[in-house]
Amino acid sequence: MVNIKLTFKIKLILVGVLVLSLFYLTVLYLSFRPNVSPAYAEYYIHNRTMFYRQSTPNILIPMDKLLTVKMLEPYFSRDGWSKKLIKSGTALFSGKASLLFNLEDKSQVKTFKFIFYPPKSTVDVFFTIAGHTFEKQLISEDESAVSLNVPNTLLDDKSDVVNTLTMSSSVPISLKSLMVKGSQNEPKFNAYCTCL
Repeated sequence: MVNIKLTFKIKLILVGVLVLSLFYLTVLYLSFRPNVSPAYAEYYIHNRTMFYRQSTPNILIPMDKLLTVKMLEPYFSRDGWSKKLIKSGTALFSGKASLLFNLEDKSQVKTFKFIFYPPKSTVDVFFTIAGHTFEKQLISEDESAVSLNVPNTLLDDKSDVVNTLTMSSSVPISLKSLMVKGSQNEPKFNAYCTCL
């Protein structure tokens, strides 16, 4: 009688250990292959974006549309940007900061456009994407549009791949808006950035 009770208890313990093992193996598998949107993964898992909006699950950047700072919130990296100023409608970055985004069709992307207010002195602004750096120069007391023509080979339009456009400057620059222009049409463009 004692053997039957011990055997039953041992079987019960083994079943419990097996169930817990399967549960933890499933959790481990899902942690390496999470089934979440790119925006969720960038914010919660990789800790790369500053804001998470459920309304922008794919971090899909709109084409041919003026994007204000409030509209750009899901695309800001955590590093380099002033979160307090972004909430007030101005995106100040100093040193190095990034925009993270997905594209629907990379063949349609023609130009990233920015406008910077004149800095107090000549400033070099560096844009880096997929390991390639583009240098633009802002001349003091000269307001100019900065167009960044990125070759399609540097962009990725897979839904699970996030493109990273990094901007760096020796002085703080404040971004107010951005437009990604497509090759289909040439809309009017008004983007503003302020150098502080």
